[in-house]
Amino acid sequence: MTYIVLITLVLSIVNADRADHGCEPLVLGHRMRVEAQHHTREMVRAGYLFHSDLQPGEGEVVGGTARTVRHLMRSFYRSPEHRRVLRACWLHRIGAGYVSRDGVIWLTLRLRAP
Repeated sequence: MTYIVLITLVLSIVNADRADHGCEPLVLGHRMRVEAQHHTREMVRAGYLFHSDLQPGEGEVVGGTARTVRHLMRSFYRSPEHRRVLRACWLHRIGAGYVSRDGVIWLTLRLRAP
């Protein structure tokens, strides 16, 4: 999966849900993409999921699956903490980090206020 396909899928899922909850759509942020990609590579190297040190005005969702990106997004929405971040109307920009290795999809979504 290319980054363009991934982010298009992620944005369509997240922005549809945000619209259902009265939030503006997220827009892509290049800096968040770079940060998210770096963090995803760190998790792959370490072999486990962990969160970044976030600054005020930021949110993050991380996950991994041996299935599909859609499956991973569904699992994010089943998590109250992840759902709260994805539906935070005060966050407006998003970047995604993505690695597929040895049959596992690793994904980091970084969100930030303007």
